[in-house]
This record gives sequence, C-alpha cells and structure tokens, in this order.
Amino acid sequence: MSNPNYQRNKRIFTLVGISLLLIGLTLTIIGFVNFFSSLSNRETPSLFWCAFLGLPLCGIGGGLTMFGFRKEIMKNAAEQSAEAVKVIVNAVNEANESQKISCECGAKNDPDAKFCKNCGKNL
Repeated sequence: MSNPNYQRNKRIFTLVGISLLLIGLTLTIIGFVNFFSSLSNRETPSLFWCAFLGLPLCGIGGGLTMFGFRKEIMKNAAEQSAEAVKVIVNAVNEANESQKISCECGAKNDPDAKFCKNCGKNL
C-alpha cells in the first residue's frame, strides 16, 4: 500500500534539497574564488567563510534530494540486485550441470553417483 502523502513529501524534499544544494554550491564557489584570487594578490581572503558554510549545505541538500528519491533509488537497486542474483544462479546451475555424468540411457547423474538414477547401470 502506497503512502498518500508520498508525492507531496517527495516534492518538498527535492525542492528543499535542490535549493540548499544550489545555495551551497554558490557559496562554495564564492569562497574558493575569493581564496585563490587573494593568494595571487597576496591579500587575506575575506569571503572564505562562504566555503565553510557552502560545503555543509551541499551535503545536506544532496542528502535531502536523495531522500526525496528514495523509493526510486531502492526500486532500481532491487532490480539490479535481482538481475545479478539471476546471473549468479544461472552460472552455478550451468557449472553443476557440466559436472554431471551422462549415462548410456541419456540421464545425467551426480559426479559421485555409482549407479544411474534412471536405468540403474554401473557408472
């Protein structure tokens, strides 16, 4: 059963997250540009504090945006995991089949079998 508020919550988390991400990115760029330009001018950076404020805002904004898309992220991860499990199971089954011993009657038997499970002949 899906949550009736899911779309509203998703919209809020993504809007707030992307807004914080953009504000944080802007502040970080301002702080680093000021820092590197003051190095070339041999001055003290006056806006480097913007980078210290912007970097955490980028992290919080990215986290909120990811939280807004958690259902889609988890669905994609589950699909990818299921596909990987199918590939592994098929590989194991093929490896097991290739190790089986064929009898004259055409039946495939386990490698440690002494008699055919179909006709009872000695292997």
